[in-house]
Amino acid sequence: MVHRGEFYMGSGLLQPLTVIGLPLDQINFLVCQLTALFLGFYFRKNWSPQKISVVHRHALEMAVGFLLTFFCFGYQVIHVVLMGWLCYALILHAPRDKFHVLVFIFGMGYLCIMHIYRQYYDYGGYSLDITGPLMILTQKVTSIAFAMHDGMQKKDQDLNPDQKIMKIKTTPTVLEYFSYLFSFHNVMVGPTVFFNDYIKFIEGSDGSYQSPDKTPTEPNPEAAVREKLVVAAISGAVMVLAPLFIPVNYMTDEEFLYGTNWVYRNLYVLICVSLVRGKYYCAWKLGEAVNNAAGLGFNGYDDKGNAKWDLLNNVKIYELEVSNSLKVNIDCWNITTLVWLRRVIYDRVPPKYRTVSTFMVSALWHGFYPGYYICFTGAALCTVAARLMRRNVRPYFLDSPDKKAVYDAGTFFYTRFTNVYLASNFCLLELVPCLTLLWSLFFWIHLSAIVTTITVCRGLCNLGRLENVRTDQSSTYKYDQTFHNIELTADRAVNGRFLNHSGGDCAGTDVSKKHTQAWWNISLPDPAIIYKINLMFRENNIRHYGYYVFINKEDINIEGLTSLTPVYHEENEKHPGVQNIIMFPGGIQGKQTYIYQNKSKPINDNVDQQNNVLDICEVEIWGCFNYTEDVNCTCSQNESDTPLPKAILSSIVAWPNNTLTLICHQGNVKLGDTFKPKLDLIHNNNTISFTCFDGCECPCKRLASQNFIKDPIDLQQRIEEIKKFLAVNRSELSAFKRKKISSYDGRASSTGIGMTLGVGVITFVIGAIVCSDLLTCKNRNQRRMFRKTL
Repeated sequence: MVHRGEFYMGSGLLQPLTVIGLPLDQINFLVCQLTALFLGFYFRKNWSPQKISVVHRHALEMAVGFLLTFFCFGYQVIHVVLMGWLCYALILHAPRDKFHVLVFIFGMGYLCIMHIYRQYYDYGGYSLDITGPLMILTQKVTSIAFAMHDGMQKKDQDLNPDQKIMKIKTTPTVLEYFSYLFSFHNVMVGPTVFFNDYIKFIEGSDGSYQSPDKTPTEPNPEAAVREKLVVAAISGAVMVLAPLFIPVNYMTDEEFLYGTNWVYRNLYVLICVSLVRGKYYCAWKLGEAVNNAAGLGFNGYDDKGNAKWDLLNNVKIYELEVSNSLKVNIDCWNITTLVWLRRVIYDRVPPKYRTVSTFMVSALWHGFYPGYYICFTGAALCTVAARLMRRNVRPYFLDSPDKKAVYDAGTFFYTRFTNVYLASNFCLLELVPCLTLLWSLFFWIHLSAIVTTITVCRGLCNLGRLENVRTDQSSTYKYDQTFHNIELTADRAVNGRFLNHSGGDCAGTDVSKKHTQAWWNISLPDPAIIYKINLMFRENNIRHYGYYVFINKEDINIEGLTSLTPVYHEENEKHPGVQNIIMFPGGIQGKQTYIYQNKSKPINDNVDQQNNVLDICEVEIWGCFNYTEDVNCTCSQNESDTPLPKAILSSIVAWPNNTLTLICHQGNVKLGDTFKPKLDLIHNNNTISFTCFDGCECPCKRLASQNFIKDPIDLQQRIEEIKKFLAVNRSELSAFKRKKISSYDGRASSTGIGMTLGVGVITFVIGAIVCSDLLTCKNRNQRRMFRKTL
């Protein structure tokens, strides 16, 4: 059996240097990183895209990266090569609708096998081995697979903005693929770079070799590299010195657990775990510096024209250490891994599983020590509790600076202690020490999070003000220089301001030419229950009569509206309400909202107001999410049972001297003793409250479906277009052509044989590698024992 600390398989060339007190694995790692640092400077200066071809740059990246990995990890480099090849084979030959999932399953499975192998033969050990590069490799191959699936199998309307940017439309060549996997400046410890960013760097199209007009020279990474090296050196000193004075193992000592008081134990954990972060700061900042030295990491310019080299920044030390929010604390730590988890897991699983599945995949990616799972399950619980506190408790402290200061101070200390409380499990790893320490701390963070989750109410909010909503419109009006060239973009309708149209408070579509239609839409991050939509239009120039409101359960393009029924249609062509409040008793499910205008005979005439133009100053969408956890607006059980939540009944009145229209969708709103499906009111105050006696009655009455195409000729042309679109070209579906263009055989016998052979080959190869490793370790141990007997 391999003894603890004797698991390392790297080169022994630098063994004499262990006299300085560092083990051989750490010496080899530092030498490789410093070599990559100096080679990075040379690579940027002498092997730039202007001096050598892109093919040569790819080849150099791959060759140097392979040699450094072989020096540091020995024959274990074969795992990187094998895993890379097998994942590439899946990308090429697996079914097109599942290859990204298969790459993820295989990549994570291979990594898990190596984690288990490492944990069995070096349990509790800290020797560097190939699992480190394999963790980075797993991020790279899975991100490529999902980006290729987005670019080659999905339509743009099915992708979010980030996926549109990162999608890959063509299969990478073998050279591009392995150059990406073995890039010498991030193969050891990362940070992970995504494929599109890497290709831009190799080709020189990321801007790092270009000089914009506002800077006299091309951006130079040397200042950023020096700064990060200084931080890495200081962090390295903390890493070496801290254990001498505040050892981690003391947290498992009986004297500490039973001979000290609760306050002392919390303070010791706070200081000890905070100092442990130094080793991560050292490794990550050194990795960032190595990548920047090679020219990778350029991220454009700031407002002052200074080059930014933060594309691959993996930690924001200052923001993390002073944050008063658990979300900010998490977002500032291991940033590139968080981005990978978001792109591969969070954005792709059902909303109610997002937080838990993301934390669990993160734990699996780290390994199988119990401490990882205690940490990440606790983090998921505390994240939910923190969101509820911020959404429901924080507003009570915002009415005065003193109250806000008290709230910020409380959340600052709670965030500090939550961070180290959970991260202590990362330090101890083993089950009994972790649970013993948490027991000595009375599980106070877990208990406080559970109590918060149970007792703090969840509520309604203006969904349009969430950070991750997407807005769009058919066209955009731009004011001239008199009004500072302001563009009335779609997002201005959800900015919380609605008073000054010419000042940019509103969204507006173009008026310079005739438009057959005008529309504005907003897409929420997840399906929600919507109880009210508050529409505020431009006060002094009314053009919005005849508009429709649609609420869809999924994102669709404008052509898809023809098959839907609107939730509201403004029929008042002379005096439409400047503000419309549409109520939905019982709520309505929706993810996307359209405001659509389609006047049958538009003309380019502002005076006649016959053009299709929308001037929308604010759209408030009040509701809550059924099961999402990425925002602070989750429906409670009580809200699901209430026909119309009381929080909905108050609304801001934008224009006190103009008409406000109140509409109850599919029924009537009971105001006093009067029932009306629509109520026009004149207001002199800034707010209005609607009192609902015995709830809002809503009989079974739906709005009539509206037909947008009123001209029979236009309607017939549209029908013919749809027929052509839906027509099937049978020659294109012939069995002969399918066989010619596809290698996929869906027969059960063929699928079974393929899966059996594939699993058998992979199992045989991995088993052969693991067995060879076991024999090598056994022989090495026998030789070591033989030398000891001599």
